[in-house]
Parts: sequence; structure tokens; C-alpha cells
Amino acid sequence: MVDENFQMMGYAAVTAMVGARNLVMYIPLIIHAVLVTSQISLKRSQPVLGRLGFIPKLGFVTKMMEPRLGNQPARNKLKDTKHDMEVYLGFYLIIVWFLGWSHAIAIMLFWQMMRVRVMVSPECQKAWGRFDQTLHRVLLDKAFCPAIVNTGYDKVKTMLVGMA
Repeated sequence: MVDENFQMMGYAAVTAMVGARNLVMYIPLIIHAVLVTSQISLKRSQPVLGRLGFIPKLGFVTKMMEPRLGNQPARNKLKDTKHDMEVYLGFYLIIVWFLGWSHAIAIMLFWQMMRVRVMVSPECQKAWGRFDQTLHRVLLDKAFCPAIVNTGYDKVKTMLVGMA
């Protein structure tokens, strides 16, 4: 359950349910695939390619990214980006629901999946911390932000922390 690959299977199922209009939902899956295939390539010290050298094993992406992902800080930055995108995509689904690009069941399943991921993944917890810091820096700590918004956010945050 804690394995990142197993968690991404649930993410892939929810993403497939959202539909083809939201191709941005597939970006964390692609980042995860690049990280996994580049890790395998680094262990083998040769590129991981399918028979034809394309999509089945993301050969062209892996070939392009392997020199950049050889060092650990670059891999960690890409992992952080993946987790940050997962957090922001939850809000994206809510916004595009008003445009008719998503549906309520997919949004609920996505948020349930994120709730589980926060419980078992320290990287997801860090991503939510970065989201909280960004929200405070951009909106909540500004003078133009009404006190009721700040109070409401603090109550929702306390409730969500208690759920996890």
C-alpha cells in the first residue's frame, strides 16, 4: 500500500475516469513513468527501450531525461513537482466541473485517493505543506484578504488535518 507504484495505479484509474478532455491529469503519471524507467536504466547502466523505442517504455523521453536524472537533487525536484501537481489538480477538477469537463464522482474519488495518499506518503504531506505556504504567501497573509476567509481556511485546514 505504501509503494508509490501501487498508489499510482489508483491515480491512473481516477485519471482514466475523468476523461480525455483533461489531458493535464496524465502529467503526474508521465513524470512517474520517467522516474521509474530512468531508475531502471541507471541500475542497468543502459537505456530502457521498447522494441520500437517509443511509448511502451517511454524510450524517447527516458533517453532525453537520463543524463539529467542521474543526480539525486534533479530526481527529488521532479518528484516534488509530481506531488505538487497532484495537489493542484484536485482544485483544477473542481474548477473545470463548472465548465462541464469533469463530474462529481471523479472529483470525490480523486479527493478520497489524495486523502489516502496523504496518510501513507510523506512526499504528499510535504506537497500539502508547500501548498499551504504558497496560499498564505499569495493570498491569506495579504492586507486585502478578509478575516472571514482566513478564519474559514483555518477551520477547514484543522478539520482536514484531523481527518488524516
